[in-house]
Amino acid sequence: MVVARITVWKFKSGQREAAIGVLEEAKKQARKIDGYSGHLFLLPSEEPDTEIVVSLWENEEVYQASMQSLLQEVSQNLDKYIVSPPDVMKYTVFSAEVEAVKPELVKPA
Repeated sequence: MVVARITVWKFKSGQREAAIGVLEEAKKQARKIDGYSGHLFLLPSEEPDTEIVVSLWENEEVYQASMQSLLQEVSQNLDKYIVSPPDVMKYTVFSAEVEAVKPELVKPA
């Protein structure tokens, strides 16, 4: 059973770009975890101080372990940029299909 974590980060005004660097580092760490299955970073157009991260984990055990280590560490590293702790929601993935996204099509906000 694949588990998805949706984490909604609310940043202090104008701090999203600085915080993205911290999240990019966290992505590198996540790739080293056995059972990490991928992610999406979403930047809402209407909310310039918000970022949504969807991360996928092979099973409940890996998901829980990542909550204890990676998410706690990321939250501490983002502390100076965020207005409050992130909203975190857990889902069981029923179905997923993602085509490869060409890097040149992804433009930073």
